[in-house]
Amino acid sequence: MWQNLKKKFFFIIFIIGCFFIPPLRRNLIDLLKLPLIFSSPILKEAKTFFSYRAILTENISLRTKLDTLQREYIELKEEKIKSENLKDLLSFKDKKRFKTQLCRIISREPSNWYSSILIDKGRTHHIREGDCVITHLGLVGRVIEVGRLTSKVILISDPQFSCAGIIQRSRTQGIVRGSLLNRLVMRYFEDSPDVKKGDIVVTSALSTFALPAIPIGRITEIVSDSVGVRAEVFPSVELGKLEEVLVILKDTD
Repeated sequence: MWQNLKKKFFFIIFIIGCFFIPPLRRNLIDLLKLPLIFSSPILKEAKTFFSYRAILTENISLRTKLDTLQREYIELKEEKIKSENLKDLLSFKDKKRFKTQLCRIISREPSNWYSSILIDKGRTHHIREGDCVITHLGLVGRVIEVGRLTSKVILISDPQFSCAGIIQRSRTQGIVRGSLLNRLVMRYFEDSPDVKKGDIVVTSALSTFALPAIPIGRITEIVSDSVGVRAEVFPSVELGKLEEVLVILKDTD
């Protein structure tokens, strides 16, 4: 026991002496630095690891929040677009003297997008075969089948569709038909019709189902062939993007 106390006493004297003797003090300080020198890289790596985990966790949280915000933004934007389209239709409806029924498109043929649409109104809502279908931008088509709660509409771009049209500028009349693409073709009753690119085509008073002066489209090309003069017409309504339409109701009194 005495030997242990003696060793501890000399060790304490040595340590104290090291602080007062400069050469020994430097050696002692260097000796004490060794654990720090060896442990510093380990501490640095540990700090980096825990920092990386914290950043990764925060990054995952931020990405989740960002995905949620993006989804909410898309939903709000979609609601805004639908609201604006509906507002345009209702505003147009209020300005017109004829009766209309606002209808939502519930289906269309994927294999023939520009052929026909199915709307969510039928006989219960006073819709009849032959009713004219429009939007605030122009002519959409004609009702060809009516059920109790739904109706089928042939679009103006369908090859089986036709109606009487008139050039708004020159009053030249003809027949407008659909084509296989999102285009219309207009043929004229005259051999040398007064027609130019950019002319607006509207429904004629000769039409059997549509009121006069409903916009049909704009002429984009004029071609002469063996049958006569024909013009390609780009529809006023974006038929591929329809979501709601107005059906012009006949007098139900």
